[in-house]
Amino acid sequence: MTQRSTKYFNAASFPTVASIVLLVPIIVFLVATDSPFDGVRIDPPKLKTALTWPEANREYAIVVIVARDSSIYFGREKVSPGSLPSRLEVAIRTKAEKRVYLRADRRANYGRIKEVLAKIGSVGLVRVVILAG
Repeated sequence: MTQRSTKYFNAASFPTVASIVLLVPIIVFLVATDSPFDGVRIDPPKLKTALTWPEANREYAIVVIVARDSSIYFGREKVSPGSLPSRLEVAIRTKAEKRVYLRADRRANYGRIKEVLAKIGSVGLVRVVILAG
């Protein structure tokens, strides 16, 4: 009787292969859905010395976004520059944190970003965190 060749699939490696096959899609899903602002796509500036601010992903965080086309978003909702201060005043009364997280596309108009910062300051918010990628 001859011995069979061992070129076939080894059943002992199955748990390792199965865990990798199952784990990779989960990791890809988590990385792809880590932002609570899925509808607003921006390309943030890249910095070598940026710090992480996990507080910006909390549901009560006040987040203002300036997109590439200079449109302004309060959370996921597109707003006009004139309505931003009133939205911020409501958020100050209802949200626990009195800090604004500003996300801006690296190609956004700098004048628009200055305008948004002025609107944030006009309602008395002085704690602004500018988020980078």
